[in-house]
Amino acid sequence: MALTVPRQRIGRPTAADTLAGQIVAEPDAGLLLDITGPGGCGKTPLLEAVARGYIDAGVPVIRDLGQAVDLIGAEEAEGLPGAAVLIDDAQRLDADSLARLEQLAQVPGQRLTVAHRRWPASPALTRLGTALTARRPPMVLGHLDRPAIAARISELLGTVCPEPLAKLMYEQTAGLPVLLDQLVTGLRDSGQLSADAVRQLAPRARLDVPAGVREQLRYVIEALPAEVRNLLFAATLSTGNDTGTLSRLLELDGPEVDQALQSAQATGLMTDHGAVVPLVGRLLLRLTPARSRIRCTVSCRYPVSPLASSAASSRRRRVPTGPLGNPRRSGAINLASPGALTPLSSEGSLGIGPRPVAGVRTGAQPLPLRRRYQSFWRR
Repeated sequence: MALTVPRQRIGRPTAADTLAGQIVAEPDAGLLLDITGPGGCGKTPLLEAVARGYIDAGVPVIRDLGQAVDLIGAEEAEGLPGAAVLIDDAQRLDADSLARLEQLAQVPGQRLTVAHRRWPASPALTRLGTALTARRPPMVLGHLDRPAIAARISELLGTVCPEPLAKLMYEQTAGLPVLLDQLVTGLRDSGQLSADAVRQLAPRARLDVPAGVREQLRYVIEALPAEVRNLLFAATLSTGNDTGTLSRLLELDGPEVDQALQSAQATGLMTDHGAVVPLVGRLLLRLTPARSRIRCTVSCRYPVSPLASSAASSRRRRVPTGPLGNPRRSGAINLASPGALTPLSSEGSLGIGPRPVAGVRTGAQPLPLRRRYQSFWRR
């Protein structure tokens, strides 16, 4: 029996091979495992592969938390170690449910695998993680590096991935496995990454993101909580990992910005270094109408307008009252509700590659934040 992890949405770490071998060799052995990482990095597919391995070995699998919890503390609890309990998205569980899982982890010989994001964190989730990792380190999934991206592209296309393509995909997806798979599959199915096209791919080739991929990403963005969309948008406009700028744009203090950053990073759409996945940021700018859906105002607490190049020029020109509002209003960025985001036109084009795309500013160096505001509102 072979345990194979579905690769369509996972960058499989080396530790997964060890896990597969362990389950195949000893399906009846106890196993406590903590799987953690951002969204879109393969936790659920890995959990599905673990379930399939147990099922193929004849081991009952419990996926319903209520069923597992009902057995804890009951007379029939002695029979629970005969089943493997697999729980996904544990970060969504309440403290009582997490405490029950922690209690289950104390049962000798128990097979319990829990997958979760790192945020939102809670004391109960921390205690469960401590119990699961007492004898085995957690399996941490994340964004792929360049070699892993090239290997995954080769697997999807059935041919060797040229270096320019691996570089381009790394620059656009930041190695987010689910986005990499969606983009490469969409480009392949649209004929832009056919076998002949890949062999003839020029180092500075430009590819158009398929409409279907853009819609997939739009659904993801629309489903995000408002605070996460605001943070991603502000970080896209900002330059570098500048928490001070984010704090001013979002009108949040330091701890609140840190919490928003952790929430955004937990989605996988922002890297651990605080950079928004480039393709996500560009699409977010496309989806948000500049003049009607966003209002970035100048707070009365900041006497110098962000549109002014100096204090002197600020005194010489009137603070704008148009799209940027007036100084009596708050300085926060407010995005529209998900349903009000601009639909993507089938005639529109979102390209990846060196050639400039209409409506998207490109260049070797990012514009200063002040000039980004100027160009953004003039579009």
